[in-house]
Amino acid sequence: MHNNKTDKKASHSFLSVSKNTTQSLKIVSVDPKECVFQLKNNSYIKIVKLLKFDELSKEQKKQFLKELLDKVNLRMRITTCYRENNSAENYLTLFDTTEKYTAVEEKFDKALSVLQDLLKTYGAGLQKIDLDEIMQAVQKNAGMPQNFSYLSAIRGKKDWKRLLFNSMEEEKTYFKVGDTIMSPYFAVNIGNVENQNLTEEIKNFGVPFYLVCDFQKIDGDTNLKFNKSIANKYNRSSSFSDMDTEEVNFSFSFAFLADSKDTQKVVEDALLLIFAGNEITVSPLNATTILLDSILSFGLVDFCAMRNTKIDNLSTLSLNKTEEEK
Repeated sequence: MHNNKTDKKASHSFLSVSKNTTQSLKIVSVDPKECVFQLKNNSYIKIVKLLKFDELSKEQKKQFLKELLDKVNLRMRITTCYRENNSAENYLTLFDTTEKYTAVEEKFDKALSVLQDLLKTYGAGLQKIDLDEIMQAVQKNAGMPQNFSYLSAIRGKKDWKRLLFNSMEEEKTYFKVGDTIMSPYFAVNIGNVENQNLTEEIKNFGVPFYLVCDFQKIDGDTNLKFNKSIANKYNRSSSFSDMDTEEVNFSFSFAFLADSKDTQKVVEDALLLIFAGNEITVSPLNATTILLDSILSFGLVDFCAMRNTKIDNLSTLSLNKTEEEK
């Protein structure tokens, strides 16, 4: 699957998956130990777990993200999983596209080194995870038994999508998996949310909740040109400091689980009001399967639509810290 012998040697121990898995999930091969996936079109992703990330205050998170974006020019995704007991698990996904794995391997290693050093500064950290662990986390998100084994899946030439995701009944704005209702949403517009604290309002519902923030650095010249073009297009005068506001290419989506249609309706109505009150317009996009699968799979199934937003919004939407920053 890789382009030459040198690249094969450098790519550690990539194992090919079944044709059914390539067809359903676009995965071509995997490195089980490093938790790296090669997808179609020479795309690669790597997933790690963030430790104590939920303990960072909004200001700490804002500074952390600024430093991270200044040093790492890759698309990244932070997925926050709130379980029924309100405990949070955070995962970070790195994305890149290249013809040779040696190039992306170097970028991933550099990014993780930067990430580890930055997290350590704030008393947090990262944990490398193996393939079975991340696949079992996807199964947990999707309400499946947590029994994934890559050795069994590869030897049996199984379709990994069937192992990871339940069969679902599709409704207009949600999915049903047995007695569980899964409702995915996507932010189609993000206003100025930097002064808001959404965490407590969301956690008070007491339902499992998944938040996804995709982001990538915008270089300074591109950022300035974009702000100038917006000012000119809408005939809006701006000071130089306004135009120089730090922005990031960004996508935001989320999903919640409910045990009944009544609960789903109550939570949905309240959430839509909360997000609207914080200048965030969300839509179920007719509850497309790819949106839900992307949220539950840490980006293994990839769906996002990036747009520019202020970096302060990113630190706010990547929630966690509660009780007035403790």
